[in-house]
Parts: sequence; structure tokens; C-alpha cells
Amino acid sequence: MQSTQNLMELTQSELTVLETALQTQVKILSVGAHAGAENAEDRLNEVKRVLARITPLRKPAAEPKSVVLGWFQRHLGMGKPMRPCPARAK
Repeated sequence: MQSTQNLMELTQSELTVLETALQTQVKILSVGAHAGAENAEDRLNEVKRVLARITPLRKPAAEPKSVVLGWFQRHLGMGKPMRPCPARAK
């Protein structure tokens, strides 16, 4: 049996939408499978396989830069090289 693959160009936002929709579908099918719905477990496995292929394609969102010490760093000069204390320089 010959496997055919279709290639598509998708933006990162489109991949995010697809991933979110598939995660929702997994939740729905999980409930159906636990309730004993016909073919729900097979469909659930199929959706999980597709989700596993899509997730690595999406680039992670840029991590926000954390403000370390915020006010203290700005107002107390933290983060700058320390200057020797004039009283101890003798």
C-alpha cells in the first residue's frame, strides 16, 4: 500500500489553533471512550497520533523576560559593578 503525504504551509497561529482544537477533541473522545461509545477509542488514538505530529512543529512562544528585583535593582544600583567602600580603602 502506497502512502501519500500532502504538504501544507501553515502559520504558527494556525498551528496553535489546530493544536488547541485537537486537544479539545481528545478530551471529548476520552469521555466518549470511557462511556463505551462505539469506535471512540480508535478515533481517540488517531487524533492523539495527529496531535503528536503537530505539536513539535509549533515553535514555543517566546518566554517573557522576568524583571528580577525590579525596583530594588533600579534604585539601589544592583546589577552594577560594586564600588569599594571609601571608608575601607585606607
